[in-house]
Amino acid sequence: MDNIQSDLVALLASEPNDVKLFSRAEAENLAAAIRETFGDARCKSDPIWETLRESEAYSGDEANTQVRERLKDFPGPLVLLIDDWHGYSALRIPTGDRLLSLLERAYKFRWYISDLELTFVLCRNDHDIVIFCRR
Repeated sequence: MDNIQSDLVALLASEPNDVKLFSRAEAENLAAAIRETFGDARCKSDPIWETLRESEAYSGDEANTQVRERLKDFPGPLVLLIDDWHGYSALRIPTGDRLLSLLERAYKFRWYISDLELTFVLCRNDHDIVIFCRR
């Protein structure tokens, strides 16, 4: 477990234990699936957010509003892919409300959120810009 993932798990410690931790390999596979589904195949750069195509980008207060609006009533489950600069880790969280509560309590970091079917991806990059893509 990386530092960001362990910090998030600690924040969840007082809540029901229905969060799944992904192995490093599972997280890397999820990152590859997000890149394949939403990324521009011609762009091989890293991080993933630099390759996203057909996306909407938001900054400042609008970024926070978009995250809240897109997650608050999502029935879940959702996956949170954490980009820790050395690879990826991931958590499966049962509902959008739970994930939103977690993100509001955590410090800012690079993340990607999707449903299990990868019908959309919502991410926050290291420039504090929120990016949304859908299939």
